[in-house]
Amino acid sequence: MSNWPTGLMVIQGNRLESLKDVLVTWLKRYPLEPLETDKFLVQSNGIAQWLQQAIAQDELEGGCGIAAAIDVALPGRFIWEAYRAAFWELDTQSPFDMKPMTWRLFRLLNSIESLNQGEYDSLVNFMATGKSQAHRRFILAERIAKLYDQYQVYRADWLQAWEAGMDILPKRDEAASSHSKPVPEEQKWQPMLWRHLVQDVQQDPQFSGDARKIVNRSEIHKEFVKTCRANGVLEGLPRRVIVFGISSLPNQTLEVLQAISPFTQVLLFTMNPSEYFWGDLIEGRQLLRQATSRRPARDGRPVKDISLEEAHLYGNPLLASWGKLGRDYLHSLDEKDQPDQYEAFFVDSKVDLFESPGVSTLLEQLQDDIFQLRSVQDCRELGRRIDVNQDDSIRFVETHSRQREIEVLHDLLLNEFESAKQKGDTLEPKEILIMAPDINVYVPHIEAVFGRFSRYGDHADKRYIPFHIADQSARQQHPIVAAFESLLAITRSRFEATDLLSLLDIPALRASYDIEEVDVATLKSWIEHANIRWGLSKEQRQSLGLESASDQNTWFFGLKRMLLGYSVGEGDIWQGVLPYGEIGGLDARILGQMHRLVDDVHSIWQSFLQPKTLVEWGSALQSVLDTFFTAEKDSERRVISRIEEQIELLEAQVVASGVDEERVAIDVVQETFMGQLDEPALSQRFLSGSVNFATLMPMRVIPFKQVYLIGMNDGDYPQVSTPMDFDLMVGDYRPGDRSRREDARYLFLEAVLSARDKLVISWQGRSAKDNSEQPPSVLVGQLRDYLDKCWHHDALSDALTQDYPMQPFSQRYFEEQANVFTYQAEWQNAYLEIDAQEEQAQRLPAWLPDAPLNARKLSAFYRSPIDAMYSERLDIRKPSEIEETKVVENFGSDRLEEWQVHDQVLQYAKRQRVSQSQWDEHVEEALQQHIAAGELHDGAFSEIRKERLFPTNVKQLYFGWKRAIAEREPIPDIVRQAELSIHISDGQAISYEDDLDRLYKEKDGQIVQFVLQTSNAYKDSIISEDEGVERALTENKVSVTMTWRNLVNAWVRHLVANVVHHDLVDTQLMTPNGDVRFYGFTSDIALKALQTLVQAWLNAMHEPMCFGINAGKAYFVKSSRVKKPDLERAVEAYIEKDLGGFSNHYARLHIQEPLNEEQIQALEANVKLLCEPIVQSLTKERSA
Repeated sequence: MSNWPTGLMVIQGNRLESLKDVLVTWLKRYPLEPLETDKFLVQSNGIAQWLQQAIAQDELEGGCGIAAAIDVALPGRFIWEAYRAAFWELDTQSPFDMKPMTWRLFRLLNSIESLNQGEYDSLVNFMATGKSQAHRRFILAERIAKLYDQYQVYRADWLQAWEAGMDILPKRDEAASSHSKPVPEEQKWQPMLWRHLVQDVQQDPQFSGDARKIVNRSEIHKEFVKTCRANGVLEGLPRRVIVFGISSLPNQTLEVLQAISPFTQVLLFTMNPSEYFWGDLIEGRQLLRQATSRRPARDGRPVKDISLEEAHLYGNPLLASWGKLGRDYLHSLDEKDQPDQYEAFFVDSKVDLFESPGVSTLLEQLQDDIFQLRSVQDCRELGRRIDVNQDDSIRFVETHSRQREIEVLHDLLLNEFESAKQKGDTLEPKEILIMAPDINVYVPHIEAVFGRFSRYGDHADKRYIPFHIADQSARQQHPIVAAFESLLAITRSRFEATDLLSLLDIPALRASYDIEEVDVATLKSWIEHANIRWGLSKEQRQSLGLESASDQNTWFFGLKRMLLGYSVGEGDIWQGVLPYGEIGGLDARILGQMHRLVDDVHSIWQSFLQPKTLVEWGSALQSVLDTFFTAEKDSERRVISRIEEQIELLEAQVVASGVDEERVAIDVVQETFMGQLDEPALSQRFLSGSVNFATLMPMRVIPFKQVYLIGMNDGDYPQVSTPMDFDLMVGDYRPGDRSRREDARYLFLEAVLSARDKLVISWQGRSAKDNSEQPPSVLVGQLRDYLDKCWHHDALSDALTQDYPMQPFSQRYFEEQANVFTYQAEWQNAYLEIDAQEEQAQRLPAWLPDAPLNARKLSAFYRSPIDAMYSERLDIRKPSEIEETKVVENFGSDRLEEWQVHDQVLQYAKRQRVSQSQWDEHVEEALQQHIAAGELHDGAFSEIRKERLFPTNVKQLYFGWKRAIAEREPIPDIVRQAELSIHISDGQAISYEDDLDRLYKEKDGQIVQFVLQTSNAYKDSIISEDEGVERALTENKVSVTMTWRNLVNAWVRHLVANVVHHDLVDTQLMTPNGDVRFYGFTSDIALKALQTLVQAWLNAMHEPMCFGINAGKAYFVKSSRVKKPDLERAVEAYIEKDLGGFSNHYARLHIQEPLNEEQIQALEANVKLLCEPIVQSLTKERSA
């Protein structure tokens, strides 16, 4: 094409939309031939997708109507493609690319000690520390490769000098010579290792015969530039290359673009914050080469250079502080730019697209200050004032935590959508961008807040906001990646019970083993009851350094118990294995699949213990993927496909690295593989029609109506970046050098400029511990200072700042003159004033139990009526009753576990009527069963815990009971099952069903029933130390030492026995540390007391009841040391022991200290009603 423009064309502007319009016009004016492809170079997927969507818009809306034949690439990848177009013999990757170079250095460092004559001491010492020397070697190789890769781009002259045998650090534009600055003595290893690396590449057989393959990128770059100058055309390059929205490029990349520009159309669409020249306002300007900028100087500036001390008088301080990165890049463009050669190709010869952002809002005025290069003094002279009640274009938000940041953000967005709707404006979710320094730490909070609302279905909520989270690490985006990583870390894993259960939460893994989601709960129960805690097997535990480890509580141990139980059911110990007999019938399928899963895990553990070559590791990783994961959804297929691509890439790295024979441990493979998997790609989704969450990263910022910057805390942004202590570029700054700190500053500037209607910045401005003030990022502080100085408003930044309460349910939200708001109306009910009628309406609806009452339910009511309501009526258990899967062995036991063992032994003895020798034999058998079941460790641990699990006082209890019944005459043919219909108010009746105890007749004719329990009746034992095994009964000791909460089960059984048997029946409660006797009532009195108890229980099932058994004891039983009124003692005991006790979890949610008068009256009435009969029954005279 004769009219096809070529050359390096730089189009500058301060608005990305203007640059896009020129690009679309250019594409229309100069279309490519059919089947040709445009090459777009961008730095992020956000810019790529925004640009393609803009091009695809209808022509009437400023687009081309279609976005096709566009190849989007990263600049670095394109540069290598350009090199290959000139030198066909180059491979797809260079041996000096970072990944191949890392592996080559990894191999070379293994033999570095043989070459060491003192220069490599620091490297040798680094690798010698730590548990895994191979892992340390890989970390070192990776860091050195990253440094050399950086040198190839920014310090190519150093590497050339080093290859020539000169250990020097030439200055920019300085010819290398003996007069150049020498490499510091302690860093002499860098040029030596570089030469060793180059020599190794040259000796690699795969590169023999072709010198160009073995040169590093800087050498290839020099040859490429020469080739382009010598040839008029270069086949294989696209006819057009468009660089769009990139804030900075290395000088080496610009040289490539300039080299190809004579025969390729190269357009650079570049953002420039100001239409005036501002490059001399920033530190380091003296290092810039003399170049003429096409940007004019602002009116009023001195012609000669101004000093940095006076810079604030002539330029914008924000641009001076944040713009160093952009300054260097724009200056590099000025060095290569020749606008007079290409301006004529553009409409109206317009290549400078600058326009004022406007001045109607505070945000626009701020952006215009930067655009016009106004100093603080210039701004003050404008005399601007802002009504903060009307102008909300800039806002600052202070919260106490990340969770609160996201909760407040959700409320702010809902308010923005509602306000836009009321004004008749359009605000779409896709027009809002929220960025954080690291979005990964916000992911769980975003999903918790934004993900709790549904758009469709029965639970549809108007507060639903569509959202998308970009830039997540691969392991956070999909559980398959996290599971794959856990399998790679298998040689360091403890194989805890929860680890495998976590794997079973992943559908793709369950699909591989034909395990349904409903089966997981069954497997969890089996794993817990078979006492699988951690470790695959004894051998696997020993591999972690535990030489004396056993099989107990391992996966193999648990599987043996399950398989034996399935074969024989419950049974005795067989070859040291106690069968777990809860598995049978069709459960065999689930058990078989779990067995296969554990076998597969064991196989890869054995395989991964042995170091392998990278090729062998590629096969091993593919085998893991094929074995453990079966994709059933498209999203799963994409993830698995991405993992497979990374496996292929790992194998391809062998080609360029020369490590095909090097054996590598799995921890090294995991390090590099997961790093590759987490690297961002241009294929990631962005701008998906939802509110977009993203990480603040270079070249991410594109125009949005509203921009929210969250997590802008001091120290979090700019992120503290400590350079490697052996980075020779530190202290040797050259224009164009990349710095994470300068990147962050320029990115913050771009974020401020990209907001069109609103900019909101939030940080955790208050401590969640003590509410102390915490500063924001230094960049936010600079912005706030600028606002305070440049507008005529007292403390403008404070007026723009809103601090929010620490909790989403704070009363501040619901006060009449509240300065904060929330859309979470659910919290408001907590602060509404409720009158007596409304309070009555809050009673639970009328209800009668489906199942009969029994002694256990009524005992639970006595101990805590409110917790009984939660359990019985609402079916909500206390957190202490919800067992978590245990992942460590039983080195100790709690009181509940000990009580269960005591009760099991006692009930066994009662059924079998054992003798003392049989008791001792059973204790030994039970001890061995506990060991075989994995509930108790063998050896010293079992001996230590034997007395606690099988104490002497429980033995005394049983044989004392045996002696007592032997001295009394059993009554034959009595009723052994209570079936009562208990009539209460309103003609209602509640059934009661429970077992009855055997009756005995004493010598005086009194009928008595015995109740045995292993819970103590007293605080301290009242049994004489002289008592033998067959101890005698003890008399009642009604005092404050009596533990009433342990008496209530016997008390309920006492009432029922007196009702059923129509006779005065005493109840003899026997416990390990003493006995209690309840004296009999007449049947009528017992029935009335039982009806009162059942009526109180039913009332407690409808509303919280103020009652506690310890309060009852304190009310009726006086202490000689405490001289307080009965009611005062009861209230104190209720607060301290009932509400403060472990059995009263939910009671504390409804009743708090101090009690009000109504609660005190209710407590006294309930105590008298429910506890006075107990006191009467404890003494024979009062009972009668």
